[in-house]
Amino acid sequence: MENIVRITSFEVENFKSIKRGIINFSKKNNYEFGNVLGLYGQNGSGKTAIVQAIEVLQMIFRGDGFPANVDHVINVDAKSCKLKFSFEMTLSKRIFNGFYEVEIVRDEENVMFIAAEAVQYRQTDKRSYEQRIKYTHDNPNYLLISTSRSNHEVSSFSLKNTTDEERGDLVAARKLSIRDGSSFILDDGVQELFSDDLKEIVAHLARKISFNTFIITNENLGLIYTDLLLPMNFFLENRNKSERTFGRTAIPGGLARSSQGQDDSFVIPTDIYQQTSKIFDQVNEILPKLIPNLTVQLKEIGSQPLENGEDGIRILFTAERNGKKTLPFAYESDGVKKITSVLSLLIAMFNDPNVFVVIDELDAAIYEYLLGDVVKILNNHGRGQLLFTSHNLRLLEVLEVENIMVSTTNEMNRFIHLKDVKKTNNLRRVYLRAIQLGGQDEVIYEETDSFDIQRAFKKAGDSGYE
Repeated sequence: MENIVRITSFEVENFKSIKRGIINFSKKNNYEFGNVLGLYGQNGSGKTAIVQAIEVLQMIFRGDGFPANVDHVINVDAKSCKLKFSFEMTLSKRIFNGFYEVEIVRDEENVMFIAAEAVQYRQTDKRSYEQRIKYTHDNPNYLLISTSRSNHEVSSFSLKNTTDEERGDLVAARKLSIRDGSSFILDDGVQELFSDDLKEIVAHLARKISFNTFIITNENLGLIYTDLLLPMNFFLENRNKSERTFGRTAIPGGLARSSQGQDDSFVIPTDIYQQTSKIFDQVNEILPKLIPNLTVQLKEIGSQPLENGEDGIRILFTAERNGKKTLPFAYESDGVKKITSVLSLLIAMFNDPNVFVVIDELDAAIYEYLLGDVVKILNNHGRGQLLFTSHNLRLLEVLEVENIMVSTTNEMNRFIHLKDVKKTNNLRRVYLRAIQLGGQDEVIYEETDSFDIQRAFKKAGDSGYE
């Protein structure tokens, strides 16, 4: 069995509008099948906040630090927020369960730093030991590593067990963590104190969040809508999985080229052209099955140096149907552009159990029937994980109740699964009935009054003539 890391849940506290919220992936014991989870709810209820929380976790694991504008993610009534994810991991046929937790503090100058971190895991064998590492920046004994069995501590490690040199390295790592807003536990020097198992666990977690998690936010869609760029999110891997390439590249949009007085062709660096050609070879395997007979092509016109003198290639980016040139791709619909933009990641999620794709507003600009078919296939036959937010209720007709969580009006319990749903029930109708009549553990819709809305429209219109 290959090494696999699955996210089983996310928990956030005091993150933006969410005082407390937990989302859970359905439990599938067979690693040959993936997990799909959709978040539904009214606007402003915290769905996008979950996507942003995962972005912050990825910043931490990548060692990027916190950007200057990220201080707003902490709830206005709190000075810190907590993020936690639980995981299940298979390593060399052993199965581990555990979690990573972090507390992020905003000081009086609105500077963000990590105040506490913890990693805990145990092998699923009941006789196994549980190991935990905990960092608390304002505690004199700020690093503790403990091993326990049946809730009884077997051994522990603290700063008093370290040499002067090790303590010096830890002090330096601690200062850097506070200065840069980076992780203390993930520091290479700190990990020298870990057991071999703990090192391996943390390394696989870092790989999962840093390199195998792909987050598509509404910024992607904004670039498409404004026709500035076509962001291409990709994951390419050879058949024996010895080589992989992933990330994001971009192709200039029609607006960007026309503003520069250019025609429909444009120049891109040679290496970007080679990489993008591979992406489109992959995308064209499935794109014509989703949008009948459509393929995308990069037509090489010739070599041309870039403005900085580096080698470039002038290309024409076209959409073709039945092998015939139709339009420059810039003139295709926003829905076609969005599908093309994310398709490489969905292919990766379908084939690789370690890939985790997060897409905010998956339904935007995509025909609902096609969307339902794609998500159903990914859930039933995919191997990776997909988390999405959506407002289109078509997906409730193709997914099971464990694949859907809905937001509530209770900021202390922001997400729930719908209850009392039978196999024969239409989940879409159950959800709409719960909005109108209640009957769930929490209120899932803050009621609006159509008469009040109508009167507000009238009042707003009248105010324009004062």
